[in-house]
Amino acid sequence: MKKVLATLISLVIVSVMPVAVFANTLSVEYDLPAVTNGVNLVDAGGTLIGNEEGWGGNAAAGRDAAFDGDETTFFDPLGVGDGYCGVQMDKPYILTEIRIMPRSGQLPRFAGALVQGSNDGENWTTILENFLAAEEEYTFYAFTPDNAGDAEWTAQTEGYTMFRYFNETNHGDVAEVELYGVPADGSTAPVVTETTETEAPATETTETVETPVVTAPATGDIIAIVAVVAVASLGATAVLRKKDN
Repeated sequence: MKKVLATLISLVIVSVMPVAVFANTLSVEYDLPAVTNGVNLVDAGGTLIGNEEGWGGNAAAGRDAAFDGDETTFFDPLGVGDGYCGVQMDKPYILTEIRIMPRSGQLPRFAGALVQGSNDGENWTTILENFLAAEEEYTFYAFTPDNAGDAEWTAQTEGYTMFRYFNETNHGDVAEVELYGVPADGSTAPVVTETTETEAPATETTETVETPVVTAPATGDIIAIVAVVAVASLGATAVLRKKDN
């Protein structure tokens, strides 16, 4: 009889699944409606520009803090009119909406805030100018060309590849900046996604047992067995007769 074999098989499948990674759209979590006219410029492949470090050499207060979707962090320029944070695109854009959350604890510094556009990084044109201090902590202020509130929106006469948040009136701290726009050439703005690897659950372990194989005796073996039994029987008979005698 053959020995029983057991084989344990475990399969682990690693799959690559596309996962959309969106930029700062924190304003939607603050009950502002999703923007339908334009795309978040960071989502469209924009690169952050401006100061990598904030006041006092603080890397945590550099440009990234204004676009990280975290209302507790903030961009902190080097001084009044010294430093900015922004986005650079690969082609000209027209802004359609701007959403800003001023820095908590520094609401007066929202007065004088500017959003400007440029194509060379040297000459900047003001698109939005805010004149008043912020009134409430942790609040987004939304501006569009048709509804800029107490601020002033100047319609773009051309598209720009660079946009920045800047303040030359106050120390221009800001918690969050969301810039939305459309390509100036009328094309559809791309939405960048990233892919991450995720590991799928392992399949259940299965056990395979090989059924024992019982081989029937061959014909020759049967004849040999019968012969042995017959001889044994004759021997037993002879012994009995000898005892009878």
